[in-house]
Amino acid sequence: MRNISTLFLICFSFAAWSQGFKDLNKQQYKNVHALIVGVSDYTEVRPLDFAHSDAELMHTVLSETFPDHAAKFELLTNENATQLNIVNGIRNLAAKAMEGDLVIFYFSGHGDVVNDIIDGEKGFFLAHNASNSRVYYPAGGAVEFEYVNKALTRITEKKAEVWMITDACKSGKVIEEKDAPLTMTALYNGFEKTTKFISCATHELSYEDPELEQGVFTYYLVRALSGEADTDNQKGVLNVDEINTYLKNSVRVYTNESQTPKVATSNEFKNIIATNPEFGKLIKEVANGASMSDLAMRGAGGKGDGDPKSATVKRFEELLVKGQLHSSTGFAHEVLIANSFSATKDELVTMKLLLTEALLDRGQRTTNLFLNGRPLIGPGEDFKSAQKDFSLAAELLGKEHPMYDQVLSRSAFFTAMQHIQEHKDLDKAELILKEQLNKFPDAAHIHQGLAMLYIEKSDKAKAEASLQKAAEKVPTWSKPQNSDAYLKIIAGQLKEAESILQKSQELKNNTDNHLVLKAYMHQANYELQLAEKSLAGLVNNSIYSSSEIKQIEARTNELRGRVQLAQQQYKESLNTDANNTDLLLKLADLYREEADTATALSYYERAKKIHPSDPLIQAHIDQLKKKKITSDFSTIDYSNTSTVLDVVTILENEKNYTRAIEILEKSISIKNWDPELYYLLGKLQYADGKHQSSIISLNKALELSPYHYKSIRSLAYIYLHQKNFREAEALIGKHEPYFDQSAKYLSLSFQVYKYTGSKRDLYAILEKAIQIDSLETDAYRALYQLGIEENQYESAFKDFQTLIQLGGGHNDSLDFYSRVEKQVKTMLELHNYGGQRAGAELIYKLDPLNFEFAYYYGLCAYMEGEYETAENALRTFGKAIQSFSPGVQRAYYNLKAKINLETGHPDLSERLFAMGGDNINPADYLGLAMAQFDLGKDWITNFRRAGEPLGYNEDALKRYEKMRKKAEKMGGSYGGAERMR
Repeated sequence: MRNISTLFLICFSFAAWSQGFKDLNKQQYKNVHALIVGVSDYTEVRPLDFAHSDAELMHTVLSETFPDHAAKFELLTNENATQLNIVNGIRNLAAKAMEGDLVIFYFSGHGDVVNDIIDGEKGFFLAHNASNSRVYYPAGGAVEFEYVNKALTRITEKKAEVWMITDACKSGKVIEEKDAPLTMTALYNGFEKTTKFISCATHELSYEDPELEQGVFTYYLVRALSGEADTDNQKGVLNVDEINTYLKNSVRVYTNESQTPKVATSNEFKNIIATNPEFGKLIKEVANGASMSDLAMRGAGGKGDGDPKSATVKRFEELLVKGQLHSSTGFAHEVLIANSFSATKDELVTMKLLLTEALLDRGQRTTNLFLNGRPLIGPGEDFKSAQKDFSLAAELLGKEHPMYDQVLSRSAFFTAMQHIQEHKDLDKAELILKEQLNKFPDAAHIHQGLAMLYIEKSDKAKAEASLQKAAEKVPTWSKPQNSDAYLKIIAGQLKEAESILQKSQELKNNTDNHLVLKAYMHQANYELQLAEKSLAGLVNNSIYSSSEIKQIEARTNELRGRVQLAQQQYKESLNTDANNTDLLLKLADLYREEADTATALSYYERAKKIHPSDPLIQAHIDQLKKKKITSDFSTIDYSNTSTVLDVVTILENEKNYTRAIEILEKSISIKNWDPELYYLLGKLQYADGKHQSSIISLNKALELSPYHYKSIRSLAYIYLHQKNFREAEALIGKHEPYFDQSAKYLSLSFQVYKYTGSKRDLYAILEKAIQIDSLETDAYRALYQLGIEENQYESAFKDFQTLIQLGGGHNDSLDFYSRVEKQVKTMLELHNYGGQRAGAELIYKLDPLNFEFAYYYGLCAYMEGEYETAENALRTFGKAIQSFSPGVQRAYYNLKAKINLETGHPDLSERLFAMGGDNINPADYLGLAMAQFDLGKDWITNFRRAGEPLGYNEDALKRYEKMRKKAEKMGGSYGGAERMR
């Protein structure tokens, strides 16, 4: 047996305990009161070995956790832990507790549940003087669970917070009383400000172990508080979910699945305590450092009496642990039905209780995720599962159960959330939520559900009002931070969103959702590298599925211009959710933008199979098939942003600007706070020739949100098109402070400064953009464009290759080729051959079947005197020369003739010139005459064709005089002197 005084010496001599730990726990509560009870020695009941040690250890741990309040803690062990002393201790807690305080009740000892004929099942903590007969529990020596719950409820009514910690058999019953049935913890009075750390389920024993010299639950609870339960990114701070998960895993493994602890609270993701690493040293010192691998349980005893679990119940529990609760996830419910005749009555009661608890536990977890702002993306599978969980739980509880209506309401709530998540039946969802709110006006989750509905409907005012009501219903929140931030983000109020998220981070609210919202915010601000960085912070066991995270990453890559990677990520998400219409349409739109009509059509067709009567999907298909669109979209929901945007896109493709503008104006009349709608209106007004109206609309979008990048970009290009260079530069400069970390904005500013003729270092702007975000496609696109314009084709090609590697697609390839072609052609038409050979050669090598650029490459090589290279280029071109127009054929034959002329084949050149037709340049005839003269052949004919005795140019005249003198000297045998006469 341990020397208990040693425990105190160990704990109070911790030198490594950080001041930060003390301060964090100190700041949470005004006062902390604790009653800590541990009973090993009983007057009549079988004694325990370590329950009093559990209490002493917990007293030490709590004293070190809240050192400024330790003097207020009452410790009752063994003979001092009588029923009267325990009850008086509880009364003292209720009397002392004030608003802002924390009250802790800890009990380690025997627990028991009695099935009374009149009162039904009742749970008891057994005090030192408890009778060995259950009949006498109510008479004295035992404290009823319900009494403790009532006392704790009174304390929470005084706006104090309560922790209840029990290490006793069957103590799971404390979360089955009328005021707090099973684990339906959120928003019920008995649990609103209460966290209950329960060592086992109602039907289970709570074990103590001689190897640990401790109760198994208390042992692992202390290890959890030492930091072993800390799994998220908030090192040193624990939330309820982390502790709950750690205890379930650890205790169940150590007890060979015989003991299932539970931590229940109103918000499982609320941070409740800072960890102390020194507790790990303490527990190892006093319990020989046992670990989860120590499965001996030698001489383990339970803190109460009970029968071992049957094989049927154990198999049933295995399904529950795996999360296989009902038909959509597994077979636990089917097993219960299948054993309804063969199992004993006790087994059926136990299994029914276990399944109901598991259903409500998982459903509550989904509710908590929702309350933390979770429902931002995804197909709504969480909501479907939760709806089924609550529906089946209500069925198992039965209509007579006092919580039946509340559980059924939760099922209806998640049905409404499914409609919202899937962007359909919004009016039906609103009807359901309002009906439930009439029944349960204080339910924060319903107010927040309405907020999400109004966000979907783009009714900003109602959404904000519902969020505020949700905050008022849960005083422990300052506000539903994450949902409020989401609303600000979609409204383009990014500075406000950033402020909310900063406050949320300081409160350490839901790390995963916080990171996702930061990613959304950075996306909206086109700080795409920061968006990706936020997503990278999500841990592997994130509340978000890998598919959901991949969708956000895909959106980031799409905005970055990494089209191919975005397509791949959307496809991977689709693999896990083949009927997700949003994903199908997103992929269809991406392939459509990349001019891959066949693939785009295939995704639209898949979406149509899921929604065969959807007119918008049919309209997209008709457009791609070049069929007439029959719908006039007269019945669309103008408050539904996604529908409006889809219809406007279809009409824009049809060039039906008048109807598209009309729809946007009606939509804006409903939600005049949305900058995206004003941006689209301005874009279509410009396409419709209403330039001044367009500028007004785009400026309105920027008035609502100075971060609206697309409006800035459109306005900038309008000003450039109108040659209003001063306005373009002023616009870029005005909004630059909002985009100080946006590589995409820098790339836009480069385009403006380039066209306005600014003296800024354009390369420096692009280099800064790439320094901020090495994956910014717009910067590489601008670099290759600049390289082409300056005849730096090799560097341009390298930048283009980088762009393609980053995921640039069909459109980028077309742009690169067209720019090189245009540049080379323009320069050659101006007879500026300097540096153009590299561009012509580049296109020729990238596309050997581009016969036009085979000609240009050959022409440039000829001009540089590389006749063999020129001949090889024309050889490729000549294979299909007969399929080209007469003009192209003439150009080919003339160039080929020139090459042969220079390589000493004037006769062949003459034939080629003849094949080229009559439009030969006089200079070419002169060159042919010269070559023939040098070879002693007839040169007079071609010389005259060149225009004898023309003053062709100084060099030609000099050559002409030399040829004449040489002919006269050689006589008529040279070059045809007779003909000259």
